[in-house]
Amino acid sequence: MIFTKAIKSAPHSRSSSPREDETRAKGSPSLGRVGTFSFFKLRTLRRGTEVLGCLKRETNVMTQASKLKRVIRARAEKTGESYTTARRQVLARTPRVSALSRPTPLPVQSPPPPPIVREPRVPRVPRGELSDRTARKSTGHGLEHWFLVLDKFGTKNHTKAAEFLYSEHKVQAWHAQMITVTWERRRGLRQENQSCTGTFQVSVSRTLQAPVDWIAAVLNGRESRHRWLQDASPALRKALEEAYASGKSMEVKKTGYARMRYKWLSSVVELRVTEKAGGHCSMVADSSHLPDAGAVPVRREAFSRALDRLREIAAAQSRAPMRIEPAT
Repeated sequence: MIFTKAIKSAPHSRSSSPREDETRAKGSPSLGRVGTFSFFKLRTLRRGTEVLGCLKRETNVMTQASKLKRVIRARAEKTGESYTTARRQVLARTPRVSALSRPTPLPVQSPPPPPIVREPRVPRVPRGELSDRTARKSTGHGLEHWFLVLDKFGTKNHTKAAEFLYSEHKVQAWHAQMITVTWERRRGLRQENQSCTGTFQVSVSRTLQAPVDWIAAVLNGRESRHRWLQDASPALRKALEEAYASGKSMEVKKTGYARMRYKWLSSVVELRVTEKAGGHCSMVADSSHLPDAGAVPVRREAFSRALDRLREIAAAQSRAPMRIEPAT
């Protein structure tokens, strides 16, 4: 009875020993004993240690929490700071990635890309022949089909063979000519650059940055023609000067088209200039009736050099117009 009264008389005067007060003090050495697990104590460490709160990792969490407290207490004893101040300083210096953090997963290596399968390169079609792909697209049959047709027709005349394809098999005129030429070459009836008459021919073309009238004026003017041909083949320069001396000239037949035709030894040369969009034009130099196959590369080289030089002059005049004297 006396014991009960004593308790009731002093309900708020709970006394404790200094040792107990020290135990409950904030930052005391016995704070957060490792022997038990408290979820609320772990919440105070979430900022510095990034605790996941997963109970399966309970032991690891408690171990890391004990280490953190030991570090905080050691700093407080060394610097004389309060536990709260020491804790704030320790957490500020603690790296965000800790042992409690979820381990970084290894990068997933993507499977190697499949090997690139390249299609076999289609052989280059010789100059002046028709490809099998073009023949199928335009006629519905490949070259071998038309070769058998011409073999069965049994003629070596180019004109008759092309006319047979055009009239009997309804092949368009240009494709009938090209199929016939390709067939003649494959059967050994015609060499490359050889015409149906047995002579040879070659063509060279360039795109020039100038209008048709300007190109015609350059060729027809004596001084401008000399500047153009000063580094050209002597044979080409001589043949062209002889043509002008005989009264030939580059004639503008109609708007956007000019032509000149003259003799060079036993061959015939035709120069054609055709207007293109954007103030440009195309110049073609055709050489026909060449005596043999050996004359083809020589004539091609001569006109290639000449047209390349003319292209340089045309490009220069677009930046600084060149004075051209009247035609002579």
